[in-house]
Amino acid sequence: MGRKKRETYYERWRKEHPQVTFYLTKDEYETIKELAFSKNMTIKDFIVGVAKNTINFKNEIKSAFDKGFQEGYSKGHDKGYKEGYAQGHQEGYDKGYKEGKETGFREALKMHIDHIKMRISQMPPDLQLVVKQCLGIMD
Repeated sequence: MGRKKRETYYERWRKEHPQVTFYLTKDEYETIKELAFSKNMTIKDFIVGVAKNTINFKNEIKSAFDKGFQEGYSKGHDKGYKEGYAQGHQEGYDKGYKEGKETGFREALKMHIDHIKMRISQMPPDLQLVVKQCLGIMD
């Protein structure tokens, strides 16, 4: 019986550090290089940082959306219940639910979107551009 070949340090390291390769135009490369060096970062660290910030930002947006939905739903339900009690439960509930769904949700969501836009405006201009492109936000 033969002995099993032992895995080298380099082979173990390569398993834990996958290689990523992609091609850029010279202009794209120079842009990324300039942005990275302006922050005293390597290109790799800059790209990884942008990816992590984008994930965090998307999570913030999802959280804000969920919170806005809950607030809008709650406003609509409360308004509908109060009006329904005065005018007749079913009529008021239907009206309040509809208005709350249409206006309360929009108001709460707008408030959270304004907060997100404010957070974007506090970012460095180069990161703002990348985040806006990732999220499809146009000025």
